[in-house]
Amino acid sequence: MTEHTSYSIDEIVRLSVRLALILSRQDAPSASERVEDRLKIFLDEIIAAAPKPQSGPRPAPAVPVERSILHHAIISLEDGQLYKSLYSHLSSLKLTPKTYRKKWGLPRDYPMAAPAERERLRAQRECCGQFPCRRRRRRRRCHRDG
Repeated sequence: MTEHTSYSIDEIVRLSVRLALILSRQDAPSASERVEDRLKIFLDEIIAAAPKPQSGPRPAPAVPVERSILHHAIISLEDGQLYKSLYSHLSSLKLTPKTYRKKWGLPRDYPMAAPAERERLRAQRECCGQFPCRRRRRRRRCHRDG
C-alpha cells in the first residue's frame, strides 16, 4: 500500500513529467504498476488543488431588474446610480457587458444604454454618418444646422 502525501502544483507537474519519462522507456515494464498508482494519486491531488467555483448566494441588486430601465436613464444594479450609458461605469468596475449580464442573470438583449440615449445616438448617426459631426474636420450638413 502506498502512503498518501500532499504535493504542491509545481511538484505535481515536475513528478508527472518524470513519470512520463519513465513510462516512455522500453526497459521498465515492471515499474508500470507503481507508476499507474502514483499517477492516480497525482490526479487526485490536481483535482483537489483546482479552484472551486463559488456557489454562494447571488448578491442582491441595488434596484429590482424590472425597474432599472427608465426612458432617460438606466440604473446600475451594482450601485443604484442613474446613467445614460453603462459602458464606462462597467469598465471602471472592471466588468464587461457580458459579465454584468451573467452576474445579475439578465437576458442577452438587456440594454446597456437608456432608450433616450440610444435614440439620440441613432438620430445623430443618421444625419452625420457613423462618426459624430463634432469630431470631423469638415463639417457635413448636420441636424443642428437647421
